[in-house]
Amino acid sequence: MQLSNDKLVIRGIKILIEELNISEKEAIELLTKHKNVRTAIQNYTNGNG
Repeated sequence: MQLSNDKLVIRGIKILIEELNISEKEAIELLTKHKNVRTAIQNYTNGNG
């Protein structure tokens, strides 16, 4: 999911928190780094956080 507005960014953060069982701070960092929820999840689960 590409993040094109604030509502989608918040949704992406919530998805990462729920799927990866991480803090909001970690979710924001992942999303900022990877710019995409799917990529963030893949990299986190592969140990490339």
